[in-house]
Amino acid sequence: MQGKNHSLNSQTTPLQNEAKAQLNALTEGLRYSLQRRLEDIIALSQEALTSLQDPTNALPTHQIEHQWILMEDNVRLAQNDWALLEWLVV
Repeated sequence: MQGKNHSLNSQTTPLQNEAKAQLNALTEGLRYSLQRRLEDIIALSQEALTSLQDPTNALPTHQIEHQWILMEDNVRLAQNDWALLEWLVV
């Protein structure tokens, strides 16, 4: 009987290894996604700030509003990525 249990345990090991590999891949993907979203937020913020500070490079109001919405969306998505990453790692 002990041999059967050992056999079952050895059969689940590849599945456990596969699950760990998938979890690692998902975690790395979320970290990359979070990094890219933060880079996008910084770039959009800098562009909007430059536009507001320098009248010669001023963007139309609707374009600044569009950038603001993109920043808000990226912040929400980054928060979602962060929450999922915390949930997976804990």
